[in-house]
Parts: sequence; structure tokens; C-alpha cells
Amino acid sequence: MNIPIRAPLASPAPAAPLDRTVRRRRVLIVALALGVLLSLTVPGLSAATTPDPSTPGGVAVSLLGRGTFVDDIAGHLRIKQNRGTKVVNVRDASDMLQVRLAFAPGGSVGWHTHPGPALVTVASGFLTVVNASDCVPRVYEAGDAFVDPGQGNVHVGFNASAGETVVYATFLGVPPGSGPTMPMGPEHGSHCDL
Repeated sequence: MNIPIRAPLASPAPAAPLDRTVRRRRVLIVALALGVLLSLTVPGLSAATTPDPSTPGGVAVSLLGRGTFVDDIAGHLRIKQNRGTKVVNVRDASDMLQVRLAFAPGGSVGWHTHPGPALVTVASGFLTVVNASDCVPRVYEAGDAFVDPGQGNVHVGFNASAGETVVYATFLGVPPGSGPTMPMGPEHGSHCDL
């Protein structure tokens, strides 16, 4: 009796790393998307005018870097604020993006969320952050750092001071080829008194 013998199935070849040109092209696309989403300016903006913080404008964004961890990265953050503790689980935090945001007086990023957590440091000035879930204004000054949980936490960040505010943000879990911010309409925070 002749029984056919099958050759063992070969395991799939590991995905080849993206070549430098493709990675640079993706970073450029993300940088351009960030510029469109966040580098909105309001002509004639001055300390004497205070635009509606729910309207984005008056913020210059610079992409500092984007990378992918070579190891699988997951995270578990416990964020304690006035109204209790929020636990954030990040199943895939392997894609990271860093930006510098310079807020003119009255500048705002508008209502938005992020796909994953954002770690933020205020380098100069004052940044006011309001979460749509509780409408509590939190003012961070130079030297302060905070974590935004992302994952649907709708919030607005703006500069209510007369001087420039500069912040650095590191975003975790940003899907490849996309930006770190998902704009939301002003209706998401219309119940908050800004």
C-alpha cells in the first residue's frame, strides 16, 4: 500500500521591516496630517481677544519623532483625579509619536480624543484642559505633567493666558499611518461652561 506523504507546511516568513524610504514617507504623511489637524491659526489673535476654546486655532505643531517599539508593548495606567481613579489598559502601545505644541494666547486644539494615552509636559506658560465627562477646568503650568487616557476621553486644551504656552506630548498606541488626534465637534463639550 502506497500512502502519499505530505511535506510539512512551511511557517510564514516574518514580515520584512519597512525600508527607510517607506518609513520616512509615512512620517511625512503623518506630519502633514498633524499640520492640517492641529496647526490651525487664527488671524489677529491677541491676548485681548479670547476666542471660543471649543474652536481649534492658534496652535503650531511640530512633529518631533515617530517610532515603533521593537518589542511588544502593553500598558496599564492608573490615573487618579478629583473624582476617583481611572484605569487605562493599552493592549498595543507599540507605535509612539512625539510632538511640540506652541499655543498662542487664546489658542486651542478644540474638542478631541486620542487612540491611546498621551503623556504631556508643560514646558512654558499655562495650559487649561477640560474633560467633557466632568467639565472641570484643570490648569497646568510650566513644569507640570499629566496623562490623558485617550480611548474616547473627549477633552479640550487651550491657553487662557496672555503669553505663549509650549507643551510636549508623547502619544502611545497611535495606529501606523494615522495621527494622534481625533477631532470631535463642539457639540461633544457644549454642556461645559468654558
